[in-house]
This record gives sequence, structure tokens and C-alpha cells, in this order.
Amino acid sequence: MNSFMRPLQPDDALGAIVGNKPLPRAQIAKKIWEYIKENGLQDERDRRMINADAKLQAVLGGAKRVSMFELTKRVNEHVFELDEETDDEEQEALQKCYEILGCDPSVSDDELKRCYREVSRQYHPDVISSKNLAPDFEKFAKEKFQNIQNAYQAITEHRKL
Repeated sequence: MNSFMRPLQPDDALGAIVGNKPLPRAQIAKKIWEYIKENGLQDERDRRMINADAKLQAVLGGAKRVSMFELTKRVNEHVFELDEETDDEEQEALQKCYEILGCDPSVSDDELKRCYREVSRQYHPDVISSKNLAPDFEKFAKEKFQNIQNAYQAITEHRKL
């Protein structure tokens, strides 16, 4: 499984923000940014800077203000790898990826690419935004599109494409 999809265990400080269950690195980053935005922690003048509240300061080593680039470095200090997944768990994860793309694991590389393009076209942000749909559906479609991209990446890495 690729490093973006592999679940990481947050420590207690980070768990107070993203939850205590193992999550892929991309989901941890997403939850941190949701927290930052929900709590208005992004600096109004310099959007690259984060003004930490008490919970975030615990993750940032007590720093009250960090750049978004330093944020990633500091967060990495609060996650750790789980034990290696068993072959069965990896196969289950890959099977879920194939289901997301709507194809069978036995498809050819060309057919896999066709499935990916077809399903991603349905949820592509540009296509969805041009249809003037409800904001909740646009948010759903954006998450679905990200899951499709992650699934395709995991499969292509597994196939070494």
C-alpha cells in the first residue's frame, strides 16, 4: 500500500484534533485544515501563517504561530506507523479501490485507465460546478473525486504502472 493510503496512528495531542483512530496521511492533513478553518486560525493578512489555539499549540510544540509549511513538519512528529499490514488486509484495501473505480481486479491496464477516467469524469469538480448543484453535493463530489484519485494511485502503484 502506498504511503499516502497507509494508516498512521496519531498521538494524544494530534488525536484531540483529528480523532484517535488510524488515518491515512492525506486524511490527517484534511482534518487539520478543517479544524484550522472551523476555528479561524489561518492568519487573515498572511494566509500562509497559522495562529495556533491551545489544542494546536500542543501539536506545534508550544508555538503560537507557524507557517503552513512548518505545520506539516510538526504534525509528522505526532504520528507513527502501525505494524505492517497483512497480505489479506492489503488485498481488502486494493479490492475496495477497484470497487471505487467500478472495475474488476483482472482488468487490463488500459481498461483500468478507462474505468478511472469514466468514473472521475462523473465527479470532476469542473463538471460538477458547471451544473450549479447544491453546495452540499459539490462537497460530496469533491470528496468522491479525491477518493477516486487515491484509489487509482494505490492500484497503479501496486501494479507498478
